[in-house]
Amino acid sequence: MAEMTPSDTVEAVSDGSGRKVVRTPSGKCVPLDEMPFGELAKIATEIEANVFVLIQFPLFAEGGVAAESIYRLACELVGDSAPERMSLRAVLEAFDTVPDDEPSLWVDGLPPTGDQTTA
Repeated sequence: MAEMTPSDTVEAVSDGSGRKVVRTPSGKCVPLDEMPFGELAKIATEIEANVFVLIQFPLFAEGGVAAESIYRLACELVGDSAPERMSLRAVLEAFDTVPDDEPSLWVDGLPPTGDQTTA
């Protein structure tokens, strides 16, 4: 996972742009959209939330009660040890939104053009 620079956590999480990531204790960034869907779905089911709302708004879905579970999942995925107890500040600082550097499949709402063939 690429190293990413931090931004204003609360503003970034709520602005709706970029990729949602979780920063682990070692500084690794784990994008929510790369976490195992089944694991996120289990967390969402536990709090009776829509999994897609949870992924888009991890700090706000159902009052943010799943944020710590998502953080612990991120730590597990990269082999970091999560702290036994987490302060509110630690949870808030762990979630961030970073620029989306993934290639886009669509341009201006239209599929890309070029040397594409269909079978």
